[in-house]
Amino acid sequence: MNINSDNLQLLYSFFTDLNDKYQKKVIEYVIRMGFEQKAEEALLSEGGKASDYLFAEKLKTKNADYIKRANDFAKTLYQLDKEGLAQLMFVMENLSPGSFTKQDEISITINSKKIPQKDVFDKNFPDLDYSVIRDKADKNFTRATEETSQKKNRI
Repeated sequence: MNINSDNLQLLYSFFTDLNDKYQKKVIEYVIRMGFEQKAEEALLSEGGKASDYLFAEKLKTKNADYIKRANDFAKTLYQLDKEGLAQLMFVMENLSPGSFTKQDEISITINSKKIPQKDVFDKNFPDLDYSVIRDKADKNFTRATEETSQKKNRI
């Protein structure tokens, strides 16, 4: 599983502000992206190269195939009666133990912490001297605030 906590926090904050209609649209888009990723991974594992000029067309075709197969499967499920669905549950559980008997309890916790400014600076600007840049920034900030204060006093 690949989770970037910043992305997750951003997604959560926007998603929870959406009404049901737009939440469904987001979910549909995420599902489409999942199909596209699977298609891309399959093409790459088959020796395809993303730089190949036909790759995008092959990806589109494979993605459409995945979506068609998923739709066909969904249509088949809709045709089953309750007994057929119950039997399918047992078959699926036998094929993939835990697929129906596993119950997930999802809890998302995003912890943020304050990192020292020097650590952030060193990580992003390793070739610059923290003390020198900090002094320059402080002098420029002081000068700018003094100039702003003087302009306000003139008015």
